[in-house]
Amino acid sequence: MAKIVEFLETNKLVKLVESVDTWEEAVTLCFEGLLADGYINKEYIPKVIKMGKELHFHFLLAPGLAMPHARPEDGAVKTGVSLLIVKKGVHFEDHQHNPVHCLIGLCAVDGNAHLEFMMEIASLFGDESIIDTLKKANSVEEILEILIKNQ
Repeated sequence: MAKIVEFLETNKLVKLVESVDTWEEAVTLCFEGLLADGYINKEYIPKVIKMGKELHFHFLLAPGLAMPHARPEDGAVKTGVSLLIVKKGVHFEDHQHNPVHCLIGLCAVDGNAHLEFMMEIASLFGDESIIDTLKKANSVEEILEILIKNQ
C-alpha cells in the first residue's frame, strides 16, 4: 500500500466542504470516492454508521479527528483511504472530541493493513495543530501541500 498522502493524491480522494448537516452525511461523503472506485461495496457505509452508533464513535481518535471504518468483512474490497475536511466541523452527538474537522475514511481488507494505516495516521496527525491548519485550507491542493509538508 502506498503512503497515505501519495494514495490520496494519486486517487483524488480528498474532499473539502464548508459544512454538513449531520455526522452521517459526513461519513457518507468521506467514503463516496472509495465506493465509486470499487474499494468498498454499498453495504460498507451503513455498517460504518451502525458501528459508530453502537460503539459510541470508537473511531474518533483525537479532538477534531475521526477515522471512520468498519470490519473487512463488512464490505472492504480493497485497502484504501479517503479524506474529508469539514471547515465548520461536525458533531458526533455528545462525543468529547467534537467538533470533528478531519475524517479519514479507512477500508482495510485485513488487520495488518488496518494497523499499518493506524501507525501512519498517528505519525501524520501526531501534532494536533495540523487539524487547525487543514480546516483553514481553501482547496484540495492546499490540503495536499499541508499533508506533504507534515509527512
